[in-house]
Parts: sequence; structure tokens; C-alpha cells
Amino acid sequence: MKSPAISENEFQILAETFLNKVFNRIKSKEFVIEPHWDIDHLCFRVETDGEYEAYRDTLSGLGDLLTEMKVNGRPIATFELHTPIHYKTWLIKLIELPAPKKGKVVKTGFEHLEMVVDISLEDLSKRYTDLDWDKSGLEKTFNPELELELGDFAIKFHNLSLKSVINFENRPKMAILVSELNLLEIFKDHQPFIAGTVPLAVDLPSADLDLLVSFTDVAEFKDMCQQTFTMLPEFEISQSEISKIQYCLCRFDYRGIPVEIFCSLLSTFKQNGYLHFNSEEKILKYAPATWTQQILDLKGKGLKTEPAFAHLLQSGEVDAYQYILDLQRKPIQELRSILRSSLN
Repeated sequence: MKSPAISENEFQILAETFLNKVFNRIKSKEFVIEPHWDIDHLCFRVETDGEYEAYRDTLSGLGDLLTEMKVNGRPIATFELHTPIHYKTWLIKLIELPAPKKGKVVKTGFEHLEMVVDISLEDLSKRYTDLDWDKSGLEKTFNPELELELGDFAIKFHNLSLKSVINFENRPKMAILVSELNLLEIFKDHQPFIAGTVPLAVDLPSADLDLLVSFTDVAEFKDMCQQTFTMLPEFEISQSEISKIQYCLCRFDYRGIPVEIFCSLLSTFKQNGYLHFNSEEKILKYAPATWTQQILDLKGKGLKTEPAFAHLLQSGEVDAYQYILDLQRKPIQELRSILRSSLN
């Protein structure tokens, strides 16, 4: 099949038309998109395998292929556009192109958008109990999803961006560690989230794996870790308080990689570890592409992650950790303005 001839402007118009339909529909349902939530990527479906190959070639001319993997027996390609799609305050850089599933009938075109939110997906569904939610994706252990069905299109919500997922999968040692230790399965009922520098691709060779979890009883977390990881090298557990909230940290090494599991009574998505991560994820998306390497260079000179970000943001003599935390809930438009100011 011949590749469709689509220019950047035409693709932008197709995307904008689709997004207008989605936003008009959610407005009619009184669903509120928080201004600091980010549209992560769009999904473009095709009807046939031939169309998949054709649109794959077309998108290769509009962007760079980041990954193409088989999922449930069919390939899914992800592209990073040379020119992002501009919509309202957002820039959308990634396009997901799945080959068709056998037995599923779809129309060729944009089908859904995916959005990164900073609350638990269970809490999000409870905000709008009368909406048509597909909760089957909550069973995924890595980057679960909650889908809001809107007729012939949908919105999928995540706590982690697709770019961060790809970054993590491109670090096989870390992915193997998580798989072999069954970390996400062990803590499945406790909002496990892989945070830290690895999914952001600002990790040095000595980087550890950071996992955030939430327990209602810190003693239960300690018992679980002692039963599961106590035989591993450098195993230790420490307990303390931050702002009168108990937390517990379990450390050990596996295959020479340091692992830290941070447990708090707070929901994972209210913990500073997640909020820092979410803030930095958005900063790296909207900042110049060179910032990833600049962060790595600064870290190579001895700076910690948050001070390295704060340095590039020209934040001055402030608490870098609090500064990055303060940026987390800034509306996307304001965050982009802060980033532009830092470049002057």
C-alpha cells in the first residue's frame, strides 16, 4: 500500500480536529482537566496491516521512531514528532501507532489521547462515578491505566509518561531487576511506582532503582521486606518521620544495582518522591532537548538531581528540592513560561 502523503500542517489539523471533539465531549460531561496535567501522546489507529506499514512510513518522515515492540502479538510503534502538535497550552510530541488487533474493527484515524495525572487512578474514577470508565487497565502492574470511554474515542489516564516507559525499557538491567524480584507484583496492592532518575534518562552508571509504595501500616511493610529481601546483600531497613508522617526505607543490592524502596502512609502520588518525579518529567518534556545531557553533565560534576534541575532553571539561592516541588502544580502554560525565562 502506498504511504499516505501527509504534511506536518495537515497532521496538525487532523490532530486538532480530533482533540476538539474530545474536549467538547468531556466539557459536556463536566469533566475537569486540571491545568497542570499533561497530554502525553495521541494514538492513531489503522484498519489493516497494510495501512500500518503505510502510516509507519509516513510517520517516519514526520518524526523519529523511538520504539517498535510486539504487544499481544501485534507491533506497536511510537514516534517522536519533529514538530510537536500544538493544542491549547500543550505540546504533544509522541504518536503511538498500533497495528490492528485481530477481530477488532476500528476506523483509521486518531482514536484516543493519553494524559499523565498526579492522583491515583482509583481516586480519579471516584471523582466521577457516573462516567463510563473502563478499569481493566488498572490490573497492569507497570504503568496501569484508567480509560474514559467517550463513544468512538477515549482518554486514557496514567501516572507515568510513555517517554519514561520507553526510557525504562531501554535500560534492560533495571527492567530485568524489577522482573526477577517481582517487585511490582509483590507490592501490587500498595501503589508501586518506579521513580527516580532511571525513567527520566538522567541516571548515571551508579544509579539505584527507586520504588515508591504506600502502606497503612509501616510495620506490615517492614515484615514484608524482611521476609522477601533479607538475604540480599546490603539489606537494611530504617524508619523515621517527615512532617510528622511515618516512613520506612528498605535498601539492598541486586546484581550489583542498589535498590531503595520508600514506604509512606501517604498515597504514593502524594509523596514528594513522586511529585519531584512528575515535575521533572514535565520540565524535561518542555525544556530544550539538550537539557537531559546538561543534567547528566551537572550530576557528573557532583550535583544531585534536583539541584541540577534548579541550576538550569536559574532559580538562584533557593531550596532546590522545594523549588522543583513548587513547579509540580504549575499550570502547563506557566511552567512553559518559566522555562522560557530560564533560557534568557
